[in-house]
Amino acid sequence: MLQFDYPLTTVGMIVFVTFLTCLLLAIFSARSGQNLKNKLLFFTGSKILRLATCFMEKTIFTIDYDGGFNLNFECTYDDLKSILPEHLEPVQMKILDNEGDGKYLFSLYCADLDMEGAPFELGRADAFTYVRDQDQKLGLCFISAFVDTSGINAKFKPSITMMNSFFGMDPYDYSCGYPHYDAEKIKISDNDFIFNVKDAKIHVSGEENIQSTGNLFHRDFVCANSQIYRGSNGAKNVNFFNQDFIDARVTSWDPKKISLTGNMADIHALCKKENLVSVQHYKNAGIRWYFENI
Repeated sequence: MLQFDYPLTTVGMIVFVTFLTCLLLAIFSARSGQNLKNKLLFFTGSKILRLATCFMEKTIFTIDYDGGFNLNFECTYDDLKSILPEHLEPVQMKILDNEGDGKYLFSLYCADLDMEGAPFELGRADAFTYVRDQDQKLGLCFISAFVDTSGINAKFKPSITMMNSFFGMDPYDYSCGYPHYDAEKIKISDNDFIFNVKDAKIHVSGEENIQSTGNLFHRDFVCANSQIYRGSNGAKNVNFFNQDFIDARVTSWDPKKISLTGNMADIHALCKKENLVSVQHYKNAGIRWYFENI
């Protein structure tokens, strides 16, 4: 049995738009071919679904990640527990399916981000760790994020700030779930990556520094990416992705050959040069995610 848990305002909106659709179809039925009627039905149907999700306060967003470098710093349980909300527990994580034992990790994920409807791409880096929630499900918890707006037209920058504030907000008390900071530079290509925040700089380059190619993500890592927590009240994104992410072919770099200079604490206190244990990169043309902001 199908059950629709929509508020009355949504039901009313759906009924109204459906009635309007039927009226328009009736008007066009005598004058137009089937193709035009199908186009009208598809257009209005898609708008009805979008309106329904808006009124339910659950909207699905689309986002593309181009490139993608993941840098992982080994920590202790206590290191991570001290920066997490009470309802989340740190877990040891395997990033790739050919790794041995899992480790307590603090990670940076950096990519060019292209969000549906945005007139620009944005270099972004997320700082996070891996957790298990009260339902014993794996997830991530975002600690902070960095964005490179240096190449963005100035008129769009207030919109970027507002968008970041919205997605980083804890909707339970309207506090900041995780802060966004400016990055001086985020540059990503197939064999070169630069991440610069204040005095800290990370540089990955040189094919001779590649350890292995064609690796796959570990199942636990994929599962953890399906929900991302923020703030202290249980707010999260629920993420949906397809085989482009699950089957991504991953390149591993030698962490000892990665250049980390300056004061790495400008990124985070847990980003210690001596604790960098792995670096991954996938070269896909783009991995599309869909996520629900709840």
